[in-house]
Amino acid sequence: MIVVLNKKFYAKIYFNQIQGVLLLNGRLLKQKSTKIDLFNKFLDALSISVNIRTVKRANKTITNKLLLSISSAINRIVKKNKKNFDDNNNIIKMEKNKNIKNIRETFNLQSFLCLLLVFFIFVIIFIYDYKSIEAKINQSNYFEIKKIESNYKINKCEINGNLSSLKQKCELMLNQIELLKTKKPSLISVFFIWLLDILNSYFSTFNLINCIITIIFIIIIYKLLK
Repeated sequence: MIVVLNKKFYAKIYFNQIQGVLLLNGRLLKQKSTKIDLFNKFLDALSISVNIRTVKRANKTITNKLLLSISSAINRIVKKNKKNFDDNNNIIKMEKNKNIKNIRETFNLQSFLCLLLVFFIFVIIFIYDYKSIEAKINQSNYFEIKKIESNYKINKCEINGNLSSLKQKCELMLNQIELLKTKKPSLISVFFIWLLDILNSYFSTFNLINCIITIIFIIIIYKLLK
């Protein structure tokens, strides 16, 4: 990189050098002084070489002012490069964060769709099993109805139902039968009994160790999806 120092001097600055040195018109400086030695050490520490070029008939004495100009130029270049590096890093970080955000949004959408699909399958299975679960719940009512109907027949209510001694009793049995026939479980109770029935079937089919392993596996999958 070429830097104009003043009307008589300009410098070519080389970064990432194996050994940093100060040159004058392409040659090592013959001028021996403490300031030149210190400046050479400074350049070597930064791995920078500086070749000072002079215009024709210019005084070739290296002054403190000239060295200060070179130091200022190096400082400006380093700061500029650092700013560009930071800007590039910020752009890369922004792109990376954007990509991560897009991946997360895509993953969250996929997870939501998967959960939605599982929910619909769950609902369809519940609707399919609803009648059988309802019948299972009403089984006790069915047996009770059969028991009352048996008593109704034993008491010959169809024939003797109008007799004063049997009338109230027969009417009561008929009312009980009608009440039991209209008695239906709520949707929530059917759902919970259906769910418990699934769990009961699962635990009955598999032993305790397999159940624990399956539960742990489900928890791990849940954590990963989360």
